[in-house]
Amino acid sequence: MPNLNHKPAPKSAGLCSCGGGPDESATDLLEEKLMSEDFTKILRRMFMVMGPMPQEDPEPDSGMEEDGQPAELSRSQTAKIMAMGQEAEELLGTFEDGMTRSEFILKARGIVQQMIEKSGLKIEKFVSIDGDMEFWKVAFESDTQWARALAVKFGYSLPFSKKAYQRLGKNMPMLNGRRMPAHHEFQDHPDLIEDLEPFRTVDLIRLIMQQLLSDFNLEEMQKEGVITKWFPGAKCEGDHSMKSVYHHFWNIMPSPSEYEAIRNYFGEEVGFFFRFYGYFLHALSLLVIPAFCVCLAQSDYLLVITYQQQNYLKMLFGLMVAIWAIHFQRFFEFKANDECHRWGMANNKSQHVHELKLSQVQQRQSSWLEQNIGNAAMLVYTLGFVYAISIVSFHTKDRYSRSIASTATTFVFSFFWGMIAPKVVKLEDHATSTRETNALTKRLAFVKLFLFLFPLCNVAFLSNATRKVCADTYEKAAEMIFDPNAFEHYDPSEIGPNTTVFRNWVDRNLMGQSDGWGTALDIMNVLGMATPLPEGQVCVRGCMPQLCDPISASDRRPSCLTDCYFELQTSLQTLFLSHLACTIAFMVIGMLFVQYKARKEMSEKETRKTTRSLSAMDSAHLQRHDYSFLQFQEKSFDEAPYEYLSWGGSYVEDFLEVVLAFAVLACFGIICPYLAIAGFLIQVIENRVLLFRMIHVTCRPFPTAADGIGGWGMIIEIVVNVALLINGLLIVTQMRTHMDVWGSKCKFVFFACWALSLLFFKMFLQALLPDISPSFIEALDKNTLFLAAQREDRANKLLQASV
Repeated sequence: MPNLNHKPAPKSAGLCSCGGGPDESATDLLEEKLMSEDFTKILRRMFMVMGPMPQEDPEPDSGMEEDGQPAELSRSQTAKIMAMGQEAEELLGTFEDGMTRSEFILKARGIVQQMIEKSGLKIEKFVSIDGDMEFWKVAFESDTQWARALAVKFGYSLPFSKKAYQRLGKNMPMLNGRRMPAHHEFQDHPDLIEDLEPFRTVDLIRLIMQQLLSDFNLEEMQKEGVITKWFPGAKCEGDHSMKSVYHHFWNIMPSPSEYEAIRNYFGEEVGFFFRFYGYFLHALSLLVIPAFCVCLAQSDYLLVITYQQQNYLKMLFGLMVAIWAIHFQRFFEFKANDECHRWGMANNKSQHVHELKLSQVQQRQSSWLEQNIGNAAMLVYTLGFVYAISIVSFHTKDRYSRSIASTATTFVFSFFWGMIAPKVVKLEDHATSTRETNALTKRLAFVKLFLFLFPLCNVAFLSNATRKVCADTYEKAAEMIFDPNAFEHYDPSEIGPNTTVFRNWVDRNLMGQSDGWGTALDIMNVLGMATPLPEGQVCVRGCMPQLCDPISASDRRPSCLTDCYFELQTSLQTLFLSHLACTIAFMVIGMLFVQYKARKEMSEKETRKTTRSLSAMDSAHLQRHDYSFLQFQEKSFDEAPYEYLSWGGSYVEDFLEVVLAFAVLACFGIICPYLAIAGFLIQVIENRVLLFRMIHVTCRPFPTAADGIGGWGMIIEIVVNVALLINGLLIVTQMRTHMDVWGSKCKFVFFACWALSLLFFKMFLQALLPDISPSFIEALDKNTLFLAAQREDRANKLLQASV
């Protein structure tokens, strides 16, 4: 149940707080005298019954029809306004001019209590173990009469029970092996109530919160000191819905019952996230066997095949990764759509609690600057990152040092963007918390995806244009490049710096002022990102050969893996494994930190309880209310709430970490196939640690309803499209195959065919798997027939009762 808690208002001038007295400014604030116009403004902000604040500069046509006459109000509108006016007068009558702010807070709390109890809710109060906090536990009475009344008031929907289907001789339809009941808006009708499922805990929490938000502005109450915080109460160990999670906690793969338990405890938004995470693990497990086969083929101890054949296997694996990414994205959309209907979230706004952040007075048309400041910030930041990576790559010569420096730069920029993005979103001035969260998701996801993928793209594609070896003559340049160890599969008499075979490779990579490379390097030299072509020297562009094979037995031209390929492998390993390790480490550190803070507070309060003198009443109170799980939740709310930039994680951050891992694997998994195996094992551990943190450490978040993964679907689709392009470019530029000796036009034709083929496959899969599955249509038809039978049955009972 939602819990409101606040520090007890002082009965005298001082502000009593644990660990010492108040500062002078807090005392002066509590002694501040309030006049009628002061507390009227405060009450208008806190209590919805007072109505909105009057506009200072009302629009000329506000409340007017086109002819300039006052717009007429309906009877219901007029009655509502009169009722609000009477309640507002009664509310204002309880406050007097000249009362102090502390007196105002005490009176306001009394009114809040009256209004909450008047709406059918009960309040259980108790003081924390050290007396510095008073908890209000807001819940329904033991019966569900008031819950039913609020469900009718807010048009809340519930699913039909299995007994309702059996009573009418119908079978509840199944979807993906799970029941798909019909949903109906709650009505205070005995027969309908009997047919509907009972309220879940999350349903009661949503109804209570909707009632509180209809009466109070909780944010304003917090600002004025009437309350300090509010959060849904949690009792994980005793909650029946979480038993299946505890029972299967150490399973490698999440089970369907686990998804249901998470959804029934944390709400559909978190439920869809774990549904996505679980499907990602199942999909990733499909890559483990192919990745293992490729790694086995690359092992010199078991199989002996040429480097060129190994790269053809990698090309095949790259094709599998591209198809896997397309399949994953489309099939999850397919499954999520079915789950949305099975959970009753499709077109169901009754379970969504929208809280406006701004009053109607503050809502206004956003300026051009506010609308574009986010895009401008993203552009400037990404350009700065490109410049930083280019500087790091240019000034760091060793590939291992360059990989570490590039990864460190990525993490530093990612960290600071995580701090900057919320401030940018605040400047955009979004009207609701939902819109603000969606904006934050897009700002974070697009920039961080760029931060993670660009350094790898820089090594794979751009290094070939910025790196070079120059010498006074062609022969000296060839000698500088030639490495005998790179041509171990050639006869020593066949290959050398002056042989035709090697010079064939050098000729393919010569660069000069006339081919455009010189101009590009001159521009980059101005920015400090490269050096220009030296006058009178011969320069060979790109990455240098490290391992070379003949094209075939008859064609002895070399096909080479370059130093850029191995640097890309090193950078990919460093980035991917460091990211996963840091993700798990931060979750574990956060859990240990919160546990430490809670145990420290418990120890301090036990010490104070035994050392200070207590009255008989206080002693009895502390014996009854020891450091409870609710007080631990309050500490978790302070140290680990489920919100952005906290030890408790957040929906945006948790989702982003999974998407980043998916993006790196989908785009560059072809370079290091064994990362699919390592990624799967680490992701399984991360999933379990994340679930443990959500249950035992994070303060239980509000069970937000959702009809899917929202904007993340678009982001995942963009990642898949980018992965198709990057995989094709990697095959053309990095894989050592017959294409290594192709001209630029032939390589472009291959890349175009690759991209178009996968695009057509994606379109085929979308046509093969429409948004609405045949099994869902069948289940929907059965539910339609059931609803018709249910309405007919109720009509017959009403007719019999009237007769």
